[in-house]
Amino acid sequence: MKPSQSKTSQVRLSLEQLEPREMPSATGAVLPFVVNQLVVGKGLKNSDAWTSSLQSDFNALQQSIAATGPASPETISWLSQTMSDYGFAEQTYNLADNTAELAKAGIMFGIGNGIFDESDTGAIMYSMWQIQILQNTTNGQAATANDIAHTPFANGVTLGGQITIADLSRAAYIP
Repeated sequence: MKPSQSKTSQVRLSLEQLEPREMPSATGAVLPFVVNQLVVGKGLKNSDAWTSSLQSDFNALQQSIAATGPASPETISWLSQTMSDYGFAEQTYNLADNTAELAKAGIMFGIGNGIFDESDTGAIMYSMWQIQILQNTTNGQAATANDIAHTPFANGVTLGGQITIADLSRAAYIP
């Protein structure tokens, strides 16, 4: 009888060790969330609200001018609301744009000072893309607000000697 030979294979199990550059850093992993929640989400929400409020109140102002005339209390009320909306909208667009620029500068500072590394490229690019969406949207809404502000009042009416919200907002106050 022949001694039996064992033909068992040995399988060496080993865990692959991921190199650090294959996984984003902790900072890179949270970057898109932070940018989206603190910069983009809030900026879009605020600028959307002011743009729609400005559009709605300007339409009401135009209807009031046509229906009750330029000197009626209703028209004056809608005018003050529309002027307020325009001022807050412009401030909101400026704030959103400044915040976006600050976020981009913060990301660049992080890259330059080693907070981020090459493993964070995807997170950085995604975050920059989100910031660009905010800036594009805000610029579009600012253009809409500017168009509204430069639309002449209904029926060729002048209010305070001016024919548009933009003109009126820049006119000197004479008591």
